[in-house]
Amino acid sequence: MTPVKSFLASFGLSLVLTVASLSTLSAIPVAPVVNPPHPSTSVIVNFTDYKVTNGHANTTWQTMILAIQACQQTHAAILNIPQGTYTFDDPKILTFNDGGHIQLSNLSDLTINGNGSTFIFHYVRNGFDFNNCQRILLNNLTVQWDFDIAAPGTVQMQNGNKVIVVNPAYPITASTPVEAVTEYDTASMKWKMSAQEIYNPSSVTLVAAQTIQSPDFSIFPVGDTVAVRTYVYAARGFEFSFNNNADLTFDHITVQNCPGMAFVGYGADRGFKFNSCIINRRNVAHDLVSTGADGIHIGMTHGDTIVQNCEFSYLGDDAVNVHGIWMTVVSKVNNNQAKLATIVYDPTYVQVGDTFQFLSKANLAPLGQAHVSAVSYNASKEQYTLTFTEALPTTLPVGSYVANLARSSNRATITNNYFHDHRARGILVQSQELSITGNHVQNVMGGAIQLTTDIADWNEGYGCANVVVTGNLCDGCNYGYWGGFNNVSGVCLGVINLFAQTPQGLNPTYVHQNITISNNTVSNTPSLSFFIGSAQNVSLTSNLIQNCPSSATQGIYVSRAAQVSMTGNQAVNCSMTPGHGIFVDSKTTANIAQSGNTGF
Repeated sequence: MTPVKSFLASFGLSLVLTVASLSTLSAIPVAPVVNPPHPSTSVIVNFTDYKVTNGHANTTWQTMILAIQACQQTHAAILNIPQGTYTFDDPKILTFNDGGHIQLSNLSDLTINGNGSTFIFHYVRNGFDFNNCQRILLNNLTVQWDFDIAAPGTVQMQNGNKVIVVNPAYPITASTPVEAVTEYDTASMKWKMSAQEIYNPSSVTLVAAQTIQSPDFSIFPVGDTVAVRTYVYAARGFEFSFNNNADLTFDHITVQNCPGMAFVGYGADRGFKFNSCIINRRNVAHDLVSTGADGIHIGMTHGDTIVQNCEFSYLGDDAVNVHGIWMTVVSKVNNNQAKLATIVYDPTYVQVGDTFQFLSKANLAPLGQAHVSAVSYNASKEQYTLTFTEALPTTLPVGSYVANLARSSNRATITNNYFHDHRARGILVQSQELSITGNHVQNVMGGAIQLTTDIADWNEGYGCANVVVTGNLCDGCNYGYWGGFNNVSGVCLGVINLFAQTPQGLNPTYVHQNITISNNTVSNTPSLSFFIGSAQNVSLTSNLIQNCPSSATQGIYVSRAAQVSMTGNQAVNCSMTPGHGIFVDSKTTANIAQSGNTGF
């Protein structure tokens, strides 16, 4: 773990009107709170006490079930697991529908001590599922899966078709899934930073031993080396994506070879802390990746996330993503009632009293706000019918975007982490009240730090407000130079990005408000270091851009923004076009102030 720099930002109070919250924001982000266990007993449950019952030797899975039941029945303070390696391969695990290897349900104020143990999971299922758990601390544990989640291959031409020949050390069959193929340096065992890729290739066929064919493989040149990812979103390491999961702490947890995201809280309640966690490859000589997808993914929650002192590497996607989820208008029933749809459905995700904001489907311009007074949920249609206390906006077209501000996933600190050598982006945040400080992001394909909202691809994020990004080191990032998932120009251009994405490109509405980006260092990037757009009241101060190749002719780009102050930024050992290192689009910006910037 490499602490990079200390928290250095200091800025004054600003009164702003935000898309995501029509209120005055304080100058310093509100800190998240995650409550530790407060046990009512001193009961300690020992895992090994349940290895044998009535003279019968239990499997590791059965032992865990009995130990968890004992914790439930006694309201235990501690579940103690002696140091060891435990394999969860009982076939009865598969009888629990889509459940994970380990189910933690109806627990509170419990500490689970792993004592340095390793849990080996055998099935394409979640490692841990949390249901109705509050104030849980899980510590000192490594989890891994015992099968390959990616395989190295080489593109060849056979019988007039491009095929991928997979290394025989990674056996595949006709039933082996192929969920993504990405260019990969198989000799050095690392991602190519500017990589072509295809997700869910069509008509994949095993045409010979260790040889697969798809018409979509045509994008890869003959001789190219790739990672064939067999599992991308198949299973999660720790799944707490349910309501009533709150105040969960993961301390010194290591995740390896996970066939999906490592930590996922989608629609959970609130309070998630990740301290000194590691995501890495199980075997650096054999494993291409550590996870199929993200490291930490927090979406549509009531907020309070802490990520500190962690090291994530060789991920299949973003290191951290924190966001809300957009809903859309299906129909306006009357002046106080509307039918809404969303990509994540659960009747508990909307509550009476929640504040909803309605926005234009074209550019997220605010249309109005209202408070929920009644909730009806149609499971078959996957729609909500909501009644509101106030009258709905007079004009509310079908497809208008709707934000449930109660589930914005606000209040997060991401500090003193090292994220490196993985696909996609480093830190992706799409919420309010955020502090991103002292992180080291190195060798990731896309941007290192991305403050965004999106109505083009993933429909995530209500806009960032009251955010501090300071003291971060970003090195060797954005060689993928992603132009958005639809390759829309003007999107995702920099190492540190502030923008909003629509199907037409960069959003002209000031979605983001009250942002300070200071004392960060960007090194060795092929293009822009800082991109500022879709925002107002932004301070870009005392940042350093250094050691960039000749392709990086500009360092800072500002478009569709207002009230932006750029002061004391430096470019050192760069080949920027003199006088053009900072570009401000005068046609789409207003009130841009510059002073004391050098090397541009």
